[in-house]
Amino acid sequence: MVRMLQLAYPIPGAVLRSTRDADAAVESVEVIGPLAQHLLTHDFEKKGGNLFTKPAGSGQEIEINVLMPRTDSSRGIRPKDVPGLGQVDTLPELTLALSGPGLVLDVSAELLDGTPIEFRTRVPRLDVAVVLKAHSWKARGLSDPRDLADLHSLMEIRQAHPDAP
Repeated sequence: MVRMLQLAYPIPGAVLRSTRDADAAVESVEVIGPLAQHLLTHDFEKKGGNLFTKPAGSGQEIEINVLMPRTDSSRGIRPKDVPGLGQVDTLPELTLALSGPGLVLDVSAELLDGTPIEFRTRVPRLDVAVVLKAHSWKARGLSDPRDLADLHSLMEIRQAHPDAP
């Protein structure tokens, strides 16, 4: 999310942090089944109710965590039983992230093995991304330096692009 926002709102000299994992937030249980099947037919292995992995060469793995929003008042990650799939993690802050239009991006990328891919995705608006990242940082005990680096990057975007939503 942060890397895509950095590319959508470029800043000269910004440090781009890459990861091999992705969180895919989906709005409803009905989307999870087809998404899981699509991942499985593209050589991903289901490691848990919502975790899918795929070897990426050199002993590395790509991870995709499928997440859903939750509207109750409990904090943090809570599992939800999804028939035919198992447990899927839910987060209340995803309700905010999925409630707005977000930013739709057409992405062209190259995988670690050199394979090019193109896809369209939606990422949260900048203000919502800050909320999500702050929740992640707090959930990890305010100790993960990657969350701080991401929050710093989001603040840099805000400073350079004050009119960005």
